[in-house]
Amino acid sequence: MGRPIISVMNWPELLQDLRAADMTQAQIASFAGAHQSTISDLATKRTKEPSFEIGNKLLTLHKRVQRRAKSKARA
Repeated sequence: MGRPIISVMNWPELLQDLRAADMTQAQIASFAGAHQSTISDLATKRTKEPSFEIGNKLLTLHKRVQRRAKSKARA
């Protein structure tokens, strides 16, 4: 039997995508239910992984922003 594949999320890159969509760290933090300093720590790799809840909310936000960008590109 093969080894399980473990994917490591690149949180700084995800946050950079959100910032490129004109979101502030404070806006990202508000959506994720986190402090702005938590988002800053993830962006600068001071913290390697967010809690499951915050990480899940960041992934949800990222998907929304990506979908919105694709919709604008089609228009």
